[in-house]
Order: sequence, then structure tokens, then C-alpha cells
Amino acid sequence: MPDEESAAQITTGFQRHWDKPPLTEIEMLLQRTTSLHDARLLLFFPEPVDMIRFVTLVQRAPAGAPPDHPQNKVRVPFLALLYMQHVKNWPLMRAFIQEGGLRALADSFADDNIYLRAQAVDTMMQLTNTELHDWFEDPSQEPAVQRRWLDLAAPEANFVKHIALNLDNSFPGGSFYCLQILAFWLSLLRYFYCEQRVLRLGTNLCGRHRPLAPHQAQGRPKPRPASANRQAGSDRSVSRALFPTQAPTSWSFWSSGPPQRASRQTRSISPPS
Repeated sequence: MPDEESAAQITTGFQRHWDKPPLTEIEMLLQRTTSLHDARLLLFFPEPVDMIRFVTLVQRAPAGAPPDHPQNKVRVPFLALLYMQHVKNWPLMRAFIQEGGLRALADSFADDNIYLRAQAVDTMMQLTNTELHDWFEDPSQEPAVQRRWLDLAAPEANFVKHIALNLDNSFPGGSFYCLQILAFWLSLLRYFYCEQRVLRLGTNLCGRHRPLAPHQAQGRPKPRPASANRQAGSDRSVSRALFPTQAPTSWSFWSSGPPQRASRQTRSISPPS
């Protein structure tokens, strides 16, 4: 929970977005007339049918876009509400994922704005929580939703590339969160989509960020020690710990409990408190 000062700042920020949401920019991005009432509903009280628009509004601006691009103004409040509130609601997140939300979040892993990057990573981290949805239930009860994780394997998604970017330079704790997300994703792919549940990783991924040993830094070959076989067994143990053969029960460190289901009554408008 945020401290009193931080909570006051969050409340002030949300009150500002409630009082004056970016109507003009929302209309430009959605290409439709939007009233103040509808903008407030979309931002604070969305329903599953609204998630197709939500995905559009949390995306990064196109490459080379100027700072005043409408996307840069709109995504700030929408991404903040997504990661602080809406991500806890599975019916909303089911629709968000089906509409391409995972790709939008993954792209934001490379955002130059470190705060927006942190929100995107945090949101995806929460989506991996099996208390929100049991991703490893076999057979899956949501196969169409689960397959959206496969979208991140497309070359144009640059998912692993953006993960690796955060291993070098990220927000505090960002590299740790990204490694957890990567472990979840690889385990999900291996468990459901790999023949005999065997996933072979490339050397570029396996050797990522392994520091150079002294003999490597000096360009000399290293003699094979007598304990090499024992070490290989240890490496396999580490691999099994990172990518377990059994479906994990939870991949998140959040302990907020099961999400609360949305209620149609929330469509009544009242300012955030």
C-alpha cells in the first residue's frame, strides 16, 4: 500500500483525469465522437466490450512521433488505471488479452519513459498470476485467450529483445520482474505447445548476461576440469528450477487474493475517492 503522501498524489492525479480527461485526443485516436460521460466510463468503469478501445489507447506512439502526439497524452491515464485497478478484474483482462493487449504491453517494455515502462511490466506480471487465471489448467478452459501468449513469439513482437533490454537498463526491480515473466512465458509455451513438452533455447538466450570468466577475458581456452560432469548436472538443476517440468501454481509475488468480479452497478458515475 502507498504511504499517505503517495496516496494523496495518486488521488489528486486521478481526480484530475476525472475532471478533465483528454477528450480531444481520445476522439482522434478512436476516430469517433466521445462525450465527457463516455470518456469517464471508458477510463474508470470499462466493460469487456470496451477493451478493444482500451488496447488502442495504451499503445506506444508510432516511432518518431513528436512528444505532443495524442497517444502520448492518452496512454498516461489509461495505462495507470489498467495497472492499478482494471488488471485485477479477470472478465476485463480476458477481453483485453483477446484484443491484443499482451502485444501492446510487451511493446511498452522498451518505452523510453521509465515510469510507463514500469507500469507495463507490472501489469503483465500481474496477468501471469494464476490466482487471476489458472493458465496451467490442463485442458485449458480459455484456449483462445491462452493462445494469445503465442503472439509474443512473432518476430515483429520483439518480446525477448525487449525483455533483454530490461536486463541491462530498467527501473528498480525491472530486470527481476522481466525474468519472471520470461520464465512464465517459456514454461507456458513448453507445457502446452512443444512436442513432448521439450523447449530448446538458443545459446543467445541461455548465455545472456553470463559474465566473462578471467580466461575468456584474456582470450585463452579454459581446460575442462574433472568436475565438469558434476557442474553440468548442477546447471541442469538450475534450468529445471527456472523452467519447471510441473505446471507452477503461481508466478506472481502479489498477494492481493482473488480478483473481484465487475458489477454492472459500477456504471453509475461518481468521482474517484
